Amino acid sequence: MPTSELTLLIEHSGADERHVIHEAAVAAGLMWKCRACPTAFLRVSEELCNECGRDREGRPLSDVRPGLYTAPDELWERLRTEVADHFRQEAFDPLPEAAAFPWESAQDAAPWSLTELTVHYGGRQHTHLTALEGTELEELLEEVALTVEPGYLEHLRLVLPR
Repeated sequence: MPTSELTLLIEHSGADERHVIHEAAVAAGLMWKCRACPTAFLRVSEELCNECGRDREGRPLSDVRPGLYTAPDELWERLRTEVADHFRQEAFDPLPEAAAFPWESAQDAAPWSLTELTVHYGGRQHTHLTALEGTELEELLEEVALTVEPGYLEHLRLVLPR
């Protein structure tokens, strides 16, 4: 919850009061309501619904392509294929719907984490620890970084092929 006071209000309310509190929190900009899940109210800091994985506009999980410049689609597709292959080699079954590389540094080369990824399964997401240093994936991430010149704290997310 956005604030400890709001959390206390919700925890100490009945179902009818809770709905009113949630609606008031949405109106005040403290929470948002998922358009696909009628009972899901989320913190403003949450980008995706933790029930269905859709964003605030009700759109399904999508790529997040950071940066000031546009990289060629071929580069994104090479990266997408390499990420999917990485999860297949690690015997992920089923394959995640998406993988996100959180921002790690302000360096030009590989500003995204090579050891801690976020994997998405619908509305569920969790941290996946891995070692990508010295791999083709690291080289592709560096190539993307040099091409798009990402801004500070911009993460990168790729929806994986099914």
